[in-house]
Amino acid sequence: MTDTSNSNNDTITRSDNNSRVALSNKPFALTNAESIISDDDDSHQLDEIVSWQKTILNGFQSNRQPLARRKSSYKKKLPSSDPSEKQLLAHYVEEQQPEQPNYMKHPSVGQSSDLSLLCNPGTSQSSSLPSTSLRKHLKKASLLNTINRVFTRHDRHLQDTGNFGALLFFSPSTVPFLWAKLDSKGRKAPPVLLDALKLAITDSYNDDTYNWQSVFRIELKYGDVKWVIKRIGFDFVMLYLNLKKRNDLPHIPRLPTGIIDWLKAIMGRNHQSRQAKHQAAALQRRKDLENYLIELITVLKFSVAYDLYEFFELSAISITRDMGWKGKECYMDNKVERFRTPICSFKNSNEKWIKEWIIVRDSSPVPADVFLIDKYFKCEKLALHGLDRVMKRHGRVIIENSSRRIEIKGDARTLKEFFESIEKIKRASPWVIQHRFNSYAPIRENVKVKWYVDGKDYFFAVSQAIMAAKAEIYIEDWWLSPELYLRRPPSKNEEYRLDRLLKRKAEEGVMIYIIVYKEVKLALSLDSWHTKSYLQSLHPNIRVQRHPDHGPEGTVFWAHHEKMVVIDCRLAFIGGLDLCFGRYDTHQHELVDFNRATDDNISIWPGQDYSNPRVKDFVNVANYDAEIIDKSRVPRMAWHDVSIGTVGHPARDIARHFVQRWNFIKEEKAFGREKFPFLTPKAEYVSTRDESKFFGTCDVQLLRSSDFWSSGIKLENSIYNAYCHLIRTSKHFIYIENQFFITSTGPDPSHPIKNRIGECIVERIKKAHKNKEKFRIIVVMPLLPAFEADLNSKDAGTIRLVMHWQYISICRGGRSILEKLSEAGINPENYISFFALRGHDKIHDIDGHHSSTDSDDQFLDENPQHIANERIGGEPALPDGIKQKDSKQLHVTEEVYIHSKLMIVDDRFVLCGSANINDRSQLGNRDSEIAIVIEDKKTVDTFMDGKKYKASKFAYTLRKNIFKEHLGLLEPQDHSTITKSCLPPLNHEDLFIFSHEKEQTITSLLDEQISSQKNKSKHPTRENLIMDPLSDEFYDYWSKTAQDNTEIYRSVFKSVPDDNITDWEQYKKFVSNPTTMPIDANSQGYAEVERKLSNVKGHLVQFPTEFLNRENLMGSVTYSVTLAEIFT
Repeated sequence: MTDTSNSNNDTITRSDNNSRVALSNKPFALTNAESIISDDDDSHQLDEIVSWQKTILNGFQSNRQPLARRKSSYKKKLPSSDPSEKQLLAHYVEEQQPEQPNYMKHPSVGQSSDLSLLCNPGTSQSSSLPSTSLRKHLKKASLLNTINRVFTRHDRHLQDTGNFGALLFFSPSTVPFLWAKLDSKGRKAPPVLLDALKLAITDSYNDDTYNWQSVFRIELKYGDVKWVIKRIGFDFVMLYLNLKKRNDLPHIPRLPTGIIDWLKAIMGRNHQSRQAKHQAAALQRRKDLENYLIELITVLKFSVAYDLYEFFELSAISITRDMGWKGKECYMDNKVERFRTPICSFKNSNEKWIKEWIIVRDSSPVPADVFLIDKYFKCEKLALHGLDRVMKRHGRVIIENSSRRIEIKGDARTLKEFFESIEKIKRASPWVIQHRFNSYAPIRENVKVKWYVDGKDYFFAVSQAIMAAKAEIYIEDWWLSPELYLRRPPSKNEEYRLDRLLKRKAEEGVMIYIIVYKEVKLALSLDSWHTKSYLQSLHPNIRVQRHPDHGPEGTVFWAHHEKMVVIDCRLAFIGGLDLCFGRYDTHQHELVDFNRATDDNISIWPGQDYSNPRVKDFVNVANYDAEIIDKSRVPRMAWHDVSIGTVGHPARDIARHFVQRWNFIKEEKAFGREKFPFLTPKAEYVSTRDESKFFGTCDVQLLRSSDFWSSGIKLENSIYNAYCHLIRTSKHFIYIENQFFITSTGPDPSHPIKNRIGECIVERIKKAHKNKEKFRIIVVMPLLPAFEADLNSKDAGTIRLVMHWQYISICRGGRSILEKLSEAGINPENYISFFALRGHDKIHDIDGHHSSTDSDDQFLDENPQHIANERIGGEPALPDGIKQKDSKQLHVTEEVYIHSKLMIVDDRFVLCGSANINDRSQLGNRDSEIAIVIEDKKTVDTFMDGKKYKASKFAYTLRKNIFKEHLGLLEPQDHSTITKSCLPPLNHEDLFIFSHEKEQTITSLLDEQISSQKNKSKHPTRENLIMDPLSDEFYDYWSKTAQDNTEIYRSVFKSVPDDNITDWEQYKKFVSNPTTMPIDANSQGYAEVERKLSNVKGHLVQFPTEFLNRENLMGSVTYSVTLAEIFT
């Protein structure tokens, strides 16, 4: 593969038909001035290339039409169907390890690397640097030069081809002169300085592959890129003749004396001369040819000589930084084999051979666009036919991965070298072998990882990472809100709004690539078109793609559900949090925006960011300032989530997944559009070389749910495999937090639910019961799905369907987990239990006077009071019975919506990502997902079932923090504290100086403690209580807290769902009026309510497994397979 992280607009031009490959700042793609740019199917209008880009691109363009064949038949149509029975069984797959050749070795201790990712965000930073900065830079340069001499001592045999030091001080006119220089075909020079090239002819030998001619082994080095080429004497002669016939070149030096006689001897079959028995003569011949090449470079260093570049297999892509090992690079004929032929189709241009520049790197061979190597990679020779078989002039090979197949043609000599490069990849690349859980990514050892609970810490870390970006930013979200504030309060952090941060980085030259889910407009109000059009209007360096289309070739039901942010392919975040409205929260999960009793009326959730989807879903999100619910009367829905940050190899793996998805979308929707370039992952070797300083203590592996519709690959459901394996092999305890819980307990073809995570749970509990082991599973999930409608209304079909399938999985319908355990004579309460989260708060000064952003009447119902008082899911948003006692304070309650996708096993393994426990996320062929499994090798001394236990530090600290939050054992967080404690109150230029003077790197984002204030426990004596998740003392306290909180909320608010309500009649009596609070104000005064609510501890409540258990929640909805697939 190739990467162009630091290259400027570079070109590689090939000799045929004046067609050329262009690299525009980032990756490369075939470009053409005369091409008709195809419409992006999701665009309301064409995205135009800005003038400065057109000026550069014009130099790369030819009269050749774009290769439309790659859009129509570039990929094989793979069947998209549910996983097979074998895949649903989720058998464990062992990890295979690749070989580690010399060029992939870990760096020596003390190796220097230039990995400081905190760069100066401005262009005029020099004026703000201290006076000692130049001295520091000179010292650093001197040190790097010394280190370079130490680590290049093995390259001393390589000869300099010119005075490279002088090139550092070119006159200002030199670069424009080189850029303006053209060859006889009107081609510009690639950005390669020939004087920077080092070479040596190190060996020569006779090879029957080359008709017993002498083969010269030439070692080359350009910067830190090294490679080897093989040439025969005839190649030197052809190079001389091709250059000699050019009238636009300076005088070409003659071949060394004796070379012609030597070639005549070869042609005359003089075996004694060909075999070069006299070593002195062979050595002299190599020396003469070496000097000849150096002389040739000296003559042509200011000329455009593509024959010379091709001879050296040198291109702009060759010298791109972070590309790792370089293999074969040359022109080769190739064509894309048609996997399916349309009816009434004749042979057309799609079947023609096309000559293109191919590069083999340590993770991919690249024919013009990007061809990723994966575990399905093949490289095979094809049998020759016809004239080729008789003449034996050409050989043919095919290269194939999980999404495409390309046939390549070349002479035997070129194909042999191509195969040698491919064999090196196959031996050393981690991408061509089988990985644990059948994942696309290998297990990465000694990795630094950090967890983030809830949105405040996560969004702050993301903002700091974005500010540190130097080269590229990748973002993929289900929903992305450009106007989201990453730091709060907004009034004090205007510059940290997402759109402003991205625009600023784009102005600094950082390329920003974003993928967002293209929603079905009738079902969702995400307005991804606003996200795309608005962000792209900020700066040309921001590129946004939406996927999928919803026509015949697209999909209607499935979504891209991944959430990821990647910075410079070195730092990455994944988890459950989208960068969108409604996600920011702290661990106390406040339900109101501002509190007159505690602050100065500062808004934390402006506009539509203050949301409660159970009351009113988002509307026209482009009008982000509009308040769609009344803050003075309606609580927000608190949001609980978990995300992960990591550096090094796992970040590269996440970036590779993003690159694969980006390129697939480009091929499908924007192949002819230069604005959306092909992206390339960074090399495996580079990851090993310059990220040694990011070593940590965790072993991690990336997992995904992906299929042909989402990524153009064969089905992968490694997240599902990991869930099943970790549950089956668990020894003591499992903690699960998930937005949904829809699963099957057995292989029933007639059952619409296919994933068997529930079966793994049942079998593991049966095993524990049989062996008389103490084993426990705790599941925490939302009280109700976040859909707008009262449960008993005609509009509640969606929420009732989701509830139906969850209850079918948990406790009713004959196939549920609890029922299967009871059938086996097991008391489920001894092994598994379900919980949820709920909060309460007080709205002060409810007379409606507040300083938040004015509401936009266009997006409010005609009667705001109706919105405020509306019951959603049977729960009152506004308890009217209480406010009569104190018109200035209003008690409100709402569920804390659990959106995390987390599983912690035995305080050893953590599985976290974007995947819910349902078929949509787990099967692989539906929603696309990404997740990570983590095992920390650093242990801490804890207890398990009263016995001493070695827990993994990462898993243990994460579980302990979450338990303390749910039980109310953490001190409250202030919204502005993290902003002031994580980063000094400096402007961005001062921050740059500060970070460099302190030698601070981006790894600080993953330090265990971001804030200067640790999360102190309110009850230090209870630390030991949550240390042992299997102890009776802990579980009794956990269960009692949930029970007490549930009873208090039932008494004060009559909140639903509730186990005491088993049918619709009881529901109507319990919730007699959906717009008023059903509390008798005369029997419960304000003081009594205050007393009861003061006894609530944390947010933990019981999940109501008996709620409406005598009702058919599907109601009159007609069952269909399609409908079941959508909601399962």
